[in-house]
Amino acid sequence: MEINYTLTKDDYINFNLYHAKHSKSIQKTLFYLRVTAPILYLGLAAVFSFITEIPILVTLVPFIVISILWVVFYPRLFYGTIKRNAYKMIKESENDSLLGKHQMKVDEAGIIDKTTNGQTSVNWSGVVNFAEEKDYYFIYIGSINAYIIPKRYLPGQSLKQFDETVKLHIPS
Repeated sequence: MEINYTLTKDDYINFNLYHAKHSKSIQKTLFYLRVTAPILYLGLAAVFSFITEIPILVTLVPFIVISILWVVFYPRLFYGTIKRNAYKMIKESENDSLLGKHQMKVDEAGIIDKTTNGQTSVNWSGVVNFAEEKDYYFIYIGSINAYIIPKRYLPGQSLKQFDETVKLHIPS
């Protein structure tokens, strides 16, 4: 099976967001940052109350409000940072081998991906993971490296055929 597609900046950014939302280590970091900041805010309220001799309840209320806002809105800020950093990485250097036109061949032996800069190939035994999202397939060939295949280039029957072919060959 052969797939011709063009990978855009948005596709790359969407992969980074997908990876961040499904990575155990990134989710652990998000949880840690989401919980420790409010604890520090509440500790800061106690210290501020002690130093200024203002009753603890008076200082605690604004810090509780800030803590609640942090817990609610921090994930959006976190993922926004990931999105901005992915965009900056794209702008930093030449990305002809990542972005742009791809010609991918998927067969019994593995995957061959050709771009204007050359080609990469991987045997099925080299595939680490396979993930599917609403608009993409991600074929992981490392913990953070993946072939990003936008589903918009796989109409109807091709989509089903690609899905079946890849799932047939992914090592258990």
